[in-house]
Amino acid sequence: VNTFHSTPGSHLTELSQIVQNSVWEAGGLPFEFAIADQTGTPISERKRRKLGPQRRDRLASDIVNLAREAYLEGLVFISADDHDAAAHILAARRLDIPTLILPGGYRRPDVAGVQASRQMAGNFVTDSGYDCDTTSSMQMVAEALGMCLPGSTPIQAGSLRLRKLAFMAGQQIVRLVEDNILPSTILTSEAFENAVKFALATGASFNTVGQLAAIGASAEKPVDVIGLFERYAQDATFLPDLSLGTAMN
Repeated sequence: VNTFHSTPGSHLTELSQIVQNSVWEAGGLPFEFAIADQTGTPISERKRRKLGPQRRDRLASDIVNLAREAYLEGLVFISADDHDAAAHILAARRLDIPTLILPGGYRRPDVAGVQASRQMAGNFVTDSGYDCDTTSSMQMVAEALGMCLPGSTPIQAGSLRLRKLAFMAGQQIVRLVEDNILPSTILTSEAFENAVKFALATGASFNTVGQLAAIGASAEKPVDVIGLFERYAQDATFLPDLSLGTAMN
């Protein structure tokens, strides 16, 4: 499932092709469908915070409907940003078929261009310098939940390492299908505890709290993610200084 945007990433299409070739080599029959998302452009930046949950839920519903119509046995999601990653996990929980998330990686934009885009959108943002950006936060949390290959985040978009991981993802999804390893066996309460601790330790974006809460509430046995943050926040140890995709990187 290739969730692409009109602006950022032709590299996602390249990753998709690598995954398909890998699935074919492993004995599977690859099939790609793309979910177009036009809300990631600078002109709509002002509305992203307000419309974020609706955007996430719409993406998840579109994916579930298409996957069911195609009778797919396994899914590899290529995530472009935090709403994509959250939507992919939500869809995986609803479908409960073997699933793997391949993060699209972080980008190193032209700083002046980013600032100009933010001003055009009326969204003036001051980077704190000590936290992790929203996209990378959710991609890393997806790995902490167990939905990605180990060590797949954070990786720069378009890098050789990311291409290698795309090939590994194609091989792995075939094994997951053969062994019938389902999201319901991965997304346990322990997995959510691990993700919450990870988010606190890395200074993840605040958006991660809402995304994890939505995913936790979607389970047959809901997980109180907000309660987990409250429980572990007092004793959390802040570890790294992450400024992914910035001039300091």
